[in-house]
Amino acid sequence: MLDFVGRTANLAGELLSREPLLALVLGAALATLFLTTVAPPPSRLADTMGPFPGVGGALLTGLRRILWALLLVVLVGAGLRAMQIGLAQVEQSFRHRYGRVTQANLAAVETIWGDEQAQPELGVALGYDVQTTQRLESEDPTRPALIRKITKHIEITDDPFLSCRHTFIFRRSLR
Repeated sequence: MLDFVGRTANLAGELLSREPLLALVLGAALATLFLTTVAPPPSRLADTMGPFPGVGGALLTGLRRILWALLLVVLVGAGLRAMQIGLAQVEQSFRHRYGRVTQANLAAVETIWGDEQAQPELGVALGYDVQTTQRLESEDPTRPALIRKITKHIEITDDPFLSCRHTFIFRRSLR
């Protein structure tokens, strides 16, 4: 019995050192289970004597409640331990099948594929082209005028999807 209590205390200490918040929540849940099982609700306070009247009956009923509460706490703790063992087996199976995720594995992947890539923000520059004609007169009247076409790109700075009003017409296709 002392060996069982010692192993349980070691497991609790290990959980407390690794995951203190989880250990606190599980400890509170087990304490709540124990206390709600031991203490009868106020409506059933008259039934606590059990089949034996007197002080001995009250002590026997209280002892029975405490043993029942301890049994429930042990069963819930055993269920939690079984879940922990099952999760450890799943993790071990994953690591056996796919390998451990370590810095060495990451370095091996980086030697093959290169460093981690960051995708730049996708964007589009909206605009339109305006073509103007420029006439250059020569100082010599015998020479013809030089006509040059200039294309200038004007960028739209506003978001046309937010600043304009759009209308959509849906037509049925016979295809």
